[in-house]
Amino acid sequence: MAHELGKNELVQVLAVFYGVAIVFFLITLKWKISLHTGVNAVLITAINMFFEWKYIWLYAILCLVAWARVEQKHHTWAQAMMGAIVGGGMVAIGLAWVVVK
Repeated sequence: MAHELGKNELVQVLAVFYGVAIVFFLITLKWKISLHTGVNAVLITAINMFFEWKYIWLYAILCLVAWARVEQKHHTWAQAMMGAIVGGGMVAIGLAWVVVK
């Protein structure tokens, strides 16, 4: 729909988010990565990139999410950290590529 409306920048941003979702799906087929930390890292990184890193303190919330997932024994620390790294890293690279392009 965004493409049909001529919103090419929105199409590119959405493609980054869809790409993250596909990568998370593929990783989860082999290893139980933390989607909770991943999705929160995606959101926090995107907010910071759109608002010039004014909300860096939001990463403290991400630490709490990771701690809660491990404390509740849903994930190991490696799974929680990998979710955050993959989610935040892919969005940072993807959005930087879309903006630079």
